[in-house]
Amino acid sequence: MKSTESFDQTPPKECLSAQEAADFLLIAIKTLYKYVQQDSIPYHRVGKRKLVFFRSELIDYLNRSKGRE
Repeated sequence: MKSTESFDQTPPKECLSAQEAADFLLIAIKTLYKYVQQDSIPYHRVGKRKLVFFRSELIDYLNRSKGRE
């Protein structure tokens, strides 16, 4: 029997809520929202209000931020 599923070798991006992203970054939720307002952190809007963050994008953001110091 042949399987029609194809498996991608890259794991899917892990989607984080705003609180999970703040916890991951070790910052306050208010600080995260400030970064979103300044458009200085990668985020995605779902609908009109909900924000989601991808762990891989946050890791890239942290790596870029370290280079500026």
